[in-house]
Formats: sequence, C-alpha cells, structure tokens
Amino acid sequence: MPARPYPEVMTDDQALQSASDFVGEAVVFSIAGWLVWWENNRSAQKDAAGPDHPRSPRHPSHSVTVLAVSSTTWWWEHYRSVQSDVA
Repeated sequence: MPARPYPEVMTDDQALQSASDFVGEAVVFSIAGWLVWWENNRSAQKDAAGPDHPRSPRHPSHSVTVLAVSSTTWWWEHYRSVQSDVA
C-alpha cells in the first residue's frame, strides 16, 4: 500500500465538531487567564495600599478578635435593651 501524500479530508460534521471544540476551549482558557490576571492585579493593589488601607488583609478591621468583640458587644447591647423593654 503506497503512502498517501496528503492528509485525509474531514467531513463537514467533523470540521464543525473540531471548530466548536476549539472555540469552546479557547473561551474557557481565555476566561481562566483573565481571572488569574485580575486576581494578581487586585492582590498587587492591596499590597501597594499598605496595612493602613481598609481593604488590606493586614488592616485591624480584618482581625477575627476585633470582629468577634464588636459582634459580641452589639449582641450584648441588643439583649440588654430587649430585657429592659420587657421588665
């Protein structure tokens, strides 16, 4: 059997399926690449803002202790106001 000098031609259905697979994968990888770029840019902005900026993860408002104390204080004040209304 002699070697064929050219590749086999796809049918219309095969060409359409290959094209749709390519476009679908290109969209998925484009969105994933954009998300990586966006997260990196956002992280760089937070780092550039420094620890005094409220959106910085090192800002005191992001501390679990501060959030726990403030929510506990709020709950206690709410509980006391309800108890005083009942009595």
